[in-house]
Amino acid sequence: MEDPFVTGLLRSVLERKGFSVVSARAPHALEMLRAGEVHPDLLITNSPSAFAEIGDWMPLLYLSACPDPEQVSSFRTWLSLNKPFQPRDLVDAVGDLLSCGAVK
Repeated sequence: MEDPFVTGLLRSVLERKGFSVVSARAPHALEMLRAGEVHPDLLITNSPSAFAEIGDWMPLLYLSACPDPEQVSSFRTWLSLNKPFQPRDLVDAVGDLLSCGAVK
């Protein structure tokens, strides 16, 4: 995520629910994924097209005020969460993705 406020909110909400969170700007996150430095269960971003190469194996939570379906075309499993959202919506969406309940 690029917005520090949103990144902080995501981290705060998810860590309070017991999730481990790694945050990085898209280029650095992709570099860490390629190098095997991190092994996340899912990706949360507002720029999914930057991560197209990992779309067949990484579930995605796409945060956007106006989601563009073209940006997630390479992702097999994804959900969009429209901004603004409530913390409960975030937790529910993450839970759905982790339980493989996500649908396009």
